[in-house]
Amino acid sequence: MRELQMNFITNTATIRWMRILDLFELEPLCSTRALAKASSSTTRTIVTDITDMKTHFKEAVHIDSSHKGYIFTILDPAKYMTAKRALIADEILFHIVESIFQHEEMRSSEWAEKYHISESTVLRYLRKVQPVLREYQLQLNFNPITFIGDEMNIRKFFHDFYYESEIMAHTIFPPIAIHDITVKTFSDCQRANKQACSFGELNYYLYITLERYCVGQPVQLPQPIIELFSDTEDFQEFAEINHYIFDHYQKFLPQDEILYLFLLVWSRRSISDIAGEELFCQKFNQWSEIKQLANDFVVDCFSESKDIHRERILIESFFTVAKIKQLLSPLLNHNIADVNLYVQRLFPTSYQKCLNFLAKHPLASAIWDKNCLQHLSASLTIYSESIKSHYWHSKKNIAFLFEGPYILCQYLKSRSMHYQHSSKNFFFPDSNELSPDYLTANHIDLVVTNYTEYVSDYANDIECLIFKTFPDKNDWNKLAKRLNPHMND
Repeated sequence: MRELQMNFITNTATIRWMRILDLFELEPLCSTRALAKASSSTTRTIVTDITDMKTHFKEAVHIDSSHKGYIFTILDPAKYMTAKRALIADEILFHIVESIFQHEEMRSSEWAEKYHISESTVLRYLRKVQPVLREYQLQLNFNPITFIGDEMNIRKFFHDFYYESEIMAHTIFPPIAIHDITVKTFSDCQRANKQACSFGELNYYLYITLERYCVGQPVQLPQPIIELFSDTEDFQEFAEINHYIFDHYQKFLPQDEILYLFLLVWSRRSISDIAGEELFCQKFNQWSEIKQLANDFVVDCFSESKDIHRERILIESFFTVAKIKQLLSPLLNHNIADVNLYVQRLFPTSYQKCLNFLAKHPLASAIWDKNCLQHLSASLTIYSESIKSHYWHSKKNIAFLFEGPYILCQYLKSRSMHYQHSSKNFFFPDSNELSPDYLTANHIDLVVTNYTEYVSDYANDIECLIFKTFPDKNDWNKLAKRLNPHMND
């Protein structure tokens, strides 16, 4: 479970179980001591928890003990996710967040009566999450219980809680009306070929925007943003979404709301369209310091690049987006904690290099405050690694030369064929494209996803491989094994 959601669990046993499961998912073989450390408990408690977990998850998992510790195996991914989500089905704080989002707020005394607990217990639970809310610059009002703070920050919280975090029993999904609007808008955006926002994320952006505006909670954009974007052709094209909204909700959103939605979508830039990113920078980079900062970063961190011009464009695009977010709300440059931890664990050297660059460069420290640097460094690291992965790895021609017994050489030649991937086609559909017809038309044999909701939709029709939200080496090894079943024989 994501760290943001973990803070809203009140049951200490459930917290322990979630920590244990997180570690098991990362390392299927874990010692009792490691599990105790991860869950802040004792080895005796771990033994009891493992026994109870076997009962709860039943045939969905297998937990075996050995002299090295416990071996965790997921036998039925769909049943496992269902059982895992059930652990927090009755957690009060998740219901409170949901009530705030759906504008069905209740007083603390009403929540106490509903859950048959004292009002002081409800207030104690709420105090537990106040440090988390402060990270979003939000406070709680208690009668009724709701969020107080800048509207953009409130929407950022809901986006992180319901979209960027793990799917759970309390996850709110956009309704069909939102889906229909997104289908039309997404089709327009794809034809224009000017954005890289996923269908699912656009769905949530639109849903949160409409929900908040319709209950009288509008956003207010800074004047520089309005002046920079409101008359652009890109925005005018995107603003056609208002007609789709009117068709379903019989109301038009004001310009500030449409412009806010536009900026959220257009901030998702693509690294595969260099010409598009160059045009984006020419249109929207109004700050000479951004260009200088991008040049300096490429010199410092991309010295091995064979195409400095390409790297400058992409990094300038990244910094331009970060500057625009800074003007809207600095929190829009913040990641959920799991992203930062994932990047630091996966790319420790690159992350430190990015952090050092931003911390020491006078232009960077002038644009972003120190609270943004860790988040921005993590985003810049994974963005840079994406560029390297996409452009820097050239294809290699390999000559195999085997000598020895004929039967052995024949086997080695056959085994070498496992490393040829030309026979495999890879598809990257968006969630609105994925359907039984798509699977049939493209002869899809395997669906790989880190979004568990899709498993329940297609598990009966096709083989599915579930990655963790933040995939690790175990996930990639599973994929390699599926692609080449005999690779590790």
